[in-house]
Amino acid sequence: MKTSRFNAPRQKGVASLIFVLLVSLAITAASTSVIQTIRKNQQISTAVNATTHSETGMWAAAEAFRIYLQSLEELDILALSGHWDIVMDASFGDMVVRDMDPQPVAGEDGTYRVSAKIVNHHPVARSSSSLDVVYEIDLDGGGVLPAAASVNFNDSLVIGGNINITNNGEPVDLNVVGDLEIKGVSVNPINQINATGKVELGSKVTVNSIYSEDEIILRNSIVQLVEGLGNVTVTGSASIDKIQANGDVKLEASGHFEEVYSRKSIIAAGGGTHGLLNALETVSVTNSNGVDSVASVGNVDLSWGRVTSVVTEGNIKCPGTSWTQTSFLSANGTLINCPPAAAGRTVESGAGNVVGVKPELTPKPFETSKVDVWAFKDSANYFVWYDSTNDQIKVEVNSVEGFTDGDVRTLGEIPGSPPHFLYLCENVNASGKCPTTETPTVPLCFGQTPWNDGCIKYNPGSKTFEIKPAQTAPGVIFFDGNLKLTNGHAVSTMLASGNITVANGGFIQEAVNFGSYDKVCLANADNATSQVRTRYTLAYSTHYPTNLCDIPNTDYLPKQLGNIALAAGGINPDLTVNPDGNYTGGDITFDNSATITGAVLAGNLLNTSGHTIINGAVSAGSQGTDGSGNKLGSTTIIDFSSTGDFDPTDIPDFGGPPKFILIPTAEFVWARSS
Repeated sequence: MKTSRFNAPRQKGVASLIFVLLVSLAITAASTSVIQTIRKNQQISTAVNATTHSETGMWAAAEAFRIYLQSLEELDILALSGHWDIVMDASFGDMVVRDMDPQPVAGEDGTYRVSAKIVNHHPVARSSSSLDVVYEIDLDGGGVLPAAASVNFNDSLVIGGNINITNNGEPVDLNVVGDLEIKGVSVNPINQINATGKVELGSKVTVNSIYSEDEIILRNSIVQLVEGLGNVTVTGSASIDKIQANGDVKLEASGHFEEVYSRKSIIAAGGGTHGLLNALETVSVTNSNGVDSVASVGNVDLSWGRVTSVVTEGNIKCPGTSWTQTSFLSANGTLINCPPAAAGRTVESGAGNVVGVKPELTPKPFETSKVDVWAFKDSANYFVWYDSTNDQIKVEVNSVEGFTDGDVRTLGEIPGSPPHFLYLCENVNASGKCPTTETPTVPLCFGQTPWNDGCIKYNPGSKTFEIKPAQTAPGVIFFDGNLKLTNGHAVSTMLASGNITVANGGFIQEAVNFGSYDKVCLANADNATSQVRTRYTLAYSTHYPTNLCDIPNTDYLPKQLGNIALAAGGINPDLTVNPDGNYTGGDITFDNSATITGAVLAGNLLNTSGHTIINGAVSAGSQGTDGSGNKLGSTTIIDFSSTGDFDPTDIPDFGGPPKFILIPTAEFVWARSS
């Protein structure tokens, strides 16, 4: 699509918004109330055609308005008001955008929420449609962010176990670029599923809406809206309010199906109840507890049971001449084995019906989740790497009180009785010991013992930093390599250029924004033992992150990066190390119990095989070479609830295309056919 810049004419005080639309949206909806009141064949045909025309134009206008908003500056957005005409190709009908209301989002500089009503009146089809929409525009981030929280996977995803995904008690969206399989497990309600691949849902799954560019298979699921570019198969006791598919639809379930639209054929064989069945090809009712109406371009094949109304451009085959559970049969072709007309029952052939069907669904643009931790190397308070020449762990320190920015320290032992290990030392001798007079004498982490032994070590073979801390230094810590976390606590945002594994016992982590002033700036480690807590507070209350802490004003300075708990994977910009510009790492694996408060961003794959609680945004970017897919298993809880300075959905842009997502607040509002 292309847009032209809006220039408001002065005549009559009405703005004219001119768009050149090259492609229309194939996003449609239908009004249940209209279909239920239709009783005659011409009315059915007219309504289907009319609704299709007005809805297509309405969604095309919504997309045009979205693209137009993308071109606006801040003052242009705030000036939006009143009633605009949208001049488009006449085949779309007469379009209006009205009730525009731009409002700044509280507490989010550069973010605005624009609500509007889009109305389409199609004179030829004699129908109208309207849509309430909300667009949330983030000028600083270069695009539009979704108002609702979402979990994003750029590879296939298998969910098996007790899964709970929520946002302050409300269900969230699940976006998968690939196949999605949710097995017969306990999964709390999901707002919307969007997938480019095959979607297969087992039992105990409740979803408001599903969109797939491939096949959809539902077993014992409760769904309001299903949209698929492939075939749709429903089995068990599933119930669905509305199905729209480009492929075949097989209803082999005993539930209720209010509206079913197919660009191919429909088979109703599960003993369920049905409202409208509308197909471009054939409709076959072989086992049903009742169908209100059938509208088909192709042939219709019926069995014993109630089918109140049938309209087709093809033939109708009835179960027998004695079958009486119908009131209206109208075919352009032949009536086969059907009952004769009678009082209260119309039966006709050669009717000249023109049956409308929904237009083809077309692929939607999917925003990809990109993660490259190297974009934030300079924002880290501690950059940690392994010096293979000297077999030492090195740390570059930035924005930490008591250090000069760019200071490079070595983790070493401070002599004494007992000795204390792994402190940030300016000078280390051949035995790995620091001078006793070394200042500042603070570690990168505290261990479980008073000697601070074993809280961090490096395995050169696996290129892995292994951390088992009682506490870590408060701030943002970047590890150049893989990271393994076990059985400890952290009030840190941790980035790793490789993979991250949480293993061997419970690990508790809080992103720095959640820790906020008390834990990050004052170093109050209330979840550590008293002995560790005293040493921790003594060390870090005087060596706090200066980019996060305003000590004179007792104020915490939240950063977007501080909402992240764990992020893995990236492209090392150092050409001497990475001459081919390859992406490395990006897998995050939870092998055992963990409670993570903060966003978890895997540049490649995410696997939760242990008991995992994540209070924050979750995404997996599939940017690495391993394409084995993502897995959510065991008990996995993902909660987007925010508190204080901590907003788990507000994460920084790692680079890549700007976000711009339409957020409809109401689907189809009304339609009338005359």
